[in-house]
Amino acid sequence: MKAREVRNRLIALGATETQAKGSHRKYEFGGCLTVVTFHPGDIPPGTLRSIERDMARCFGPDWLRRSR
Repeated sequence: MKAREVRNRLIALGATETQAKGSHRKYEFGGCLTVVTFHPGDIPPGTLRSIERDMARCFGPDWLRRSR
């Protein structure tokens, strides 16, 4: 999954980009916070799991893998 796909999913669910520094962007929603790295290619699976885990309290489990 590409970083822009993750960003689009986060924004569609109501998260806002709160900070951008270099290739890292922070997204917040409620009390949840995650950082997405914008590098060429797909985000590594472990990083995707971490992003999903960071936001699971606000969006529910498997929010990133659910289809729209």
